[in-house]
Amino acid sequence: MWHMPTLFQEVLRGVIDSVDGLVLVPSSMGKAVVRDAVGKRLRTSKVDPDLVLRIDVANLPPQFIEMLRDFAA
Repeated sequence: MWHMPTLFQEVLRGVIDSVDGLVLVPSSMGKAVVRDAVGKRLRTSKVDPDLVLRIDVANLPPQFIEMLRDFAA
């Protein structure tokens, strides 16, 4: 059975990766560290970063820039 939020996130990552001029920031998975009261690491788990983009306008196609402007409006 598909987990739809994860499936959507992975599809969106693929779209972002396929567009020249868009970069997902940060580009790697984050980590959460669980520590005990004295600071000893008990376990680490991966956490998904927010979908934050860095846009290099010089490398984006003009129609994509228009789409971003329409989306922001």
